[in-house]
Amino acid sequence: ADAGQGLDFSVGTRVFFEADGFSGSAVIDDLMPDGSVIWVWPDDATGRKMLCIGEAVIVVALEGQSLNGLN
Repeated sequence: ADAGQGLDFSVGTRVFFEADGFSGSAVIDDLMPDGSVIWVWPDDATGRKMLCIGEAVIVVALEGQSLNGLN
């Protein structure tokens, strides 16, 4: 299954991710228009990461946690 397919990601969305032996929560910093690649800033300060959706990558939006707006 292609993780992330059908999800409405946007810059500022908080997510949980697993990819390439690392995982954690993060904030989406940028993304490709087709959603195939996203860049995140992990909460553990390990530096910006590029995640290719569909390559054994799991990305799940954390409900109600966005840096966009006032929630």
